[in-house]
Amino acid sequence: MKTDDRDRCQLQVPAEPQYLPMALHLVSDIAELAGFDQRDRQRIEVAVEEAVSNVITHAYPEGGGVCGLTGVITPTGLEIRIHDTGLPFDPEQIPDFRPDPDGKTASSGLGSHLIRHLMDEMEFCNLGNGGKETRFVRYLPHASIFEGAGHPVQTDDVVVTDPGEIAIRLMDPVEAVEVARCVYDAYGYSYVYEHIYYPDRLRAMNHEGSLISAVAVTGTGDVAGHVALVFDPLDPGSAEVAIAATKCRYRGHAVVPRLVTFLEQVGREQGLTCLFSQPVTAHTISQHVFHKLGYHTSGFLLAHAPATLSFHRIAEDLAQRESVAIACKYLVSPEAVTLYPPSVHARMVGAICADIGLPATIAPGQFLDDAVRTELQSVIKTGMLVASIHFSRFGADLSMAVRHEVIRLKREGVQVIEASLDLSDPAAASAAGLLEDLGFIFTGIIPTGAGGAQLLMQYLNGIVIDYQALRLESDFSKELLEYIRLHDPQSG
Repeated sequence: MKTDDRDRCQLQVPAEPQYLPMALHLVSDIAELAGFDQRDRQRIEVAVEEAVSNVITHAYPEGGGVCGLTGVITPTGLEIRIHDTGLPFDPEQIPDFRPDPDGKTASSGLGSHLIRHLMDEMEFCNLGNGGKETRFVRYLPHASIFEGAGHPVQTDDVVVTDPGEIAIRLMDPVEAVEVARCVYDAYGYSYVYEHIYYPDRLRAMNHEGSLISAVAVTGTGDVAGHVALVFDPLDPGSAEVAIAATKCRYRGHAVVPRLVTFLEQVGREQGLTCLFSQPVTAHTISQHVFHKLGYHTSGFLLAHAPATLSFHRIAEDLAQRESVAIACKYLVSPEAVTLYPPSVHARMVGAICADIGLPATIAPGQFLDDAVRTELQSVIKTGMLVASIHFSRFGADLSMAVRHEVIRLKREGVQVIEASLDLSDPAAASAAGLLEDLGFIFTGIIPTGAGGAQLLMQYLNGIVIDYQALRLESDFSKELLEYIRLHDPQSG
C-alpha cells in the first residue's frame, strides 16, 4: 500500500488525563484534512478518547507512562494507531458492557463497546517487549451503488448465448460502478468483501495498490465479470485471487477462468511467488474452476463467512456459516524448506506439501524460549464476526497471551478466530500444541510468498460444523476435511 509520509502525523503525550485534549485536537485536525465532516470527526474523537483513557487507566494505573498516537490519511479514509508500553492487557479486568435493567447505560465496559461501533475496523497488536498497539480505521462516507443512484439496482436474467468478443484487461477507474453492479448481480448484497459495493473505495484501493482489479468487458462495454488480486501487507510475496463474479447472463462463457489466468500473469510481473483462492463449499463450481487451473487444496477456513452469503441461482439459502477451502498455486517453483509442525499433524502437513508441490523436510520442533515474549496481531472483520491472529514471535507467555486475546475477541462478539503460525519457526510445533489445549483445531496450511508455509488453526466459538453439508470436488480435499473432522472435538 502506498502511503505518503506527508499524510502521517505523530504525537507522544504523557499518559495523564490533562493531556487528553491535546491528542483529541490532533485527531480532529487530521480527520478534517482527510475529508470527514463534523459529525464523523466527533465519532472519531469519541473512539480515540475512549482508547486513550483505557491506556491511562489500565496500562499506567500508577501514572508515569507515555501514550503514542499516529494518524494516517489513506485514499479511503483515516487510520489511527495508539501505542503504549504499559501493563500487558488483561481483558478479565475489564467487565462486559451491559445496560442497566432500568434502561440506563452502565459505564462498565462502555469504552470497548463505543469503539467497536464508532469505527469501521479495529486491530490489536501485542508487541511483546515493544508494548501494545491498537489500530482503528474509519472510512470516508462514500456512496454505495445502493445510494444516490436515483433508481434501484437491477439485474438482467436473460442469458446471453453469444456475447461476442470479450476483452480481458485491468479495470478502468470509471468502471468501478459497473464492477459493483456485477458483484451485486452475482451475490446480491451478501458478498463479504463489502468495499466492492463502494465504487469510490474500489477505485482508491486499486490506486493505492492494495488490490488489482481485472474485468471482462463485452464489445458493447458491458462489464461481464470481475476478479481481483488482494494483497496482504504481512505476506507481500503472495496475493489472494478474490471477488470473482460473473453476471448471471454471461455464465457459461469461461469468464472467471480467463480473468484468473490474466491475473496470474499480472502476479508474475509483480514478482509474486504464489497465489491462493478461497472457493466456497456450498457448491463445487468455484472449486472446479480453480482445480482445473492448477490450484490445489491446502486447508479450510471453517464457518468463515456468514450464512447470509448468497449465490444467485446456485445456492441462495445456507443452513450454516459458509466454509471455504484454501486452494493455492505457485507461480514459480518453490525452493526446498524445513517445516516444524506439531508431531500429531506432521504426516498430514507432509501430505499437503507433496500435493501442492512444496518440497519440504518435516522436522521436530523446539520448546518455547523463556526469554522471549509473544508478539501477535489480531484483526476483527466486523461484518463477518471473524477475527484473525497472526504471530510474529512465539514466547513462553503464549498460552496466557492467546487466552487473553480469545476472551477479548469473544466479548467483541466474534464467532470464529483464525490463527496462522509460521511453520519455518522451530517453536511453531510447541505453539500449536498450546493452541490446541486452548480449543483451537488444525485446519491445514497455506504457503507464503517468502517461502515456507503458515499452519492454519481455528477457534469456533460455540459453532458445531455439519461436515456432511460441505460439498467438495477433489479426493484430496475430501481426505483433508475428514482428517480435520476426526480432530475436531465438537464433531462427535
